Amino acid sequence: MRLAVLLAASLACVGIGFAKSAALSAHVKDLETLQKIIQYLRGEIVTAASPLPDAFWETGRRMRDPYRDFLQDISEDMRRPDGKTLPAILEENTAVHLADTRLTKEEKEELIRHIYELAVHTRGQRLTVEDQMIALSTCSSGNTNGRHLLICKVIKENTVEGSETE
Repeated sequence: MRLAVLLAASLACVGIGFAKSAALSAHVKDLETLQKIIQYLRGEIVTAASPLPDAFWETGRRMRDPYRDFLQDISEDMRRPDGKTLPAILEENTAVHLADTRLTKEEKEELIRHIYELAVHTRGQRLTVEDQMIALSTCSSGNTNGRHLLICKVIKENTVEGSETE
């Protein structure tokens, strides 16, 4: 009887260990994919001088689902003239496409941090996933097919009458 209990307990522990190991392996794989996404986006933006929607689309072509659909849907949403902000696009697509991954909120927010690493100039303002942003992609006179990307945070400002404007 004791042997049966010990055997059952041992098998249960082994099963839990395998399950935890599989979950940890999946999480590591998701993190490695995020690292690849950041590297590819950096290459598309800095080296290929691609506009932001093109950079997301091309990076998505190199990924497997759910990351391919995530990146390419972001690209399509950025091209739509419906007035959606970049944070809204990212939040919506993260909820739709990355819900089944094992990435934490902090790991998803890490993507925004990498935008700053690609920045040539900043004004010391920090962006968060809740901020409303405007992106402008314009020609660069220094490079053939070169682009400058300007990302601005929309802030509310009080007018003389006291009503808020953007």
